[in-house]
Amino acid sequence: SSSGSSGSCSSLPYSELAASSGPDAMRLLQLTPDDGRSANRALLIFFPGSDGTGQAIMPQLPALHAAGYHVWTLNLPPPNRQDWDALTDDACALVRALLHDWRRSSTERPGDASVAATALAESFGGCLALRVAAQSPELLEQMVLLNPATSYN
Repeated sequence: SSSGSSGSCSSLPYSELAASSGPDAMRLLQLTPDDGRSANRALLIFFPGSDGTGQAIMPQLPALHAAGYHVWTLNLPPPNRQDWDALTDDACALVRALLHDWRRSSTERPGDASVAATALAESFGGCLALRVAAQSPELLEQMVLLNPATSYN
């Protein structure tokens, strides 16, 4: 479900999507501002490490935005300890919802179903991003794995 803008342009996140209701739900948080060209930027989704916050990408936001990316991060509050199948299902649903909104708002290719996201994934997020790509390959056009975890039980 979409929760709309969460405050002024100086506060983060700018917007969010939640997999379900409740404080422990997985969310996608918008980290770069809508600047009038956002829908025509490349969409990048950060899959964070086991802390689940997405804070590790914050120092890179200015450079990523300047390079033409509109950045979102998965946020998984620590109390949320679902199994891999549930985490993958929630992440796929969130990315699918974001892409649906993204495709509708694109002025260059409105409604183009081929528009997909770039995943930037760190540690635990690398495992989750690989599972998302395996389950729903149409959602991700490319993936960058940073020090991906080798396994989680």
